[in-house]
Amino acid sequence: VELELVAQYGGGMNTIALVESIIYAGQGPRLTVLDVSDHANPRLISKTDVLPGLVENVIIVKDHLYLTAGETLMKFDVSDTAAPILVDELALPAPGAIIIRDELLFAAGRIAATRLVGGEIKYESYVLTVSLDGGLRLLDMVTVSSDITALTINRNMIYYIDGAGGPVMGLDITDPTNLGDHS
Repeated sequence: VELELVAQYGGGMNTIALVESIIYAGQGPRLTVLDVSDHANPRLISKTDVLPGLVENVIIVKDHLYLTAGETLMKFDVSDTAAPILVDELALPAPGAIIIRDELLFAAGRIAATRLVGGEIKYESYVLTVSLDGGLRLLDMVTVSSDITALTINRNMIYYIDGAGGPVMGLDITDPTNLGDHS
C-alpha cells in the first residue's frame, strides 16, 4: 500500500527566531513566517511546503535562514519574507542541535543508543562542521561517546552537554576541517 500526503495542517511550534518584527517559527514540518509588529494580532506572512521532518532549529544570518528538518540541514533565502526560497540542503546523520559562528555551522546529535548487559545505556553522537561560504559544504565529522543535547561555542572550543548525566565536554575547533577522533 502506498500512501500519498494529501494535506498537513498545524503542528506545535518547536523553535523561533526574531528579526525586528518578523518571527520565523518551526511549526511541525514547516517554516512559518509571522509579522508581530502589532503584538496583539500576529499576522501570517507565509509558510513553506512540508519539509522532510519536524523543524527543530532556526538561525538567521542576514538574509539567510538555517534550519534542521529531521535529518536535513536546510538553507533558505528569506530576503522576501513572503516567499522563502530553499537555496541548499545537506543530509545529517540524525536530528540534532546547530550553532553558527562566522562562516561555519556546527551540528551535533545522537546517532545511537545501545542497552548493555546490566541495563546501562551507551550513547554515540556526532559533531560536524559545515562551511556556509557559498553552498552548504561538510568540512569534517567526528563521533563521540556522549548523548549530546545542547552545544555552545567559546573561542576555539565547542562545548556540549551529555544529556545522559555526563559532564560538559569540550572539543577543540581550531581547525574545523580536522576535528580529530574523540570516540
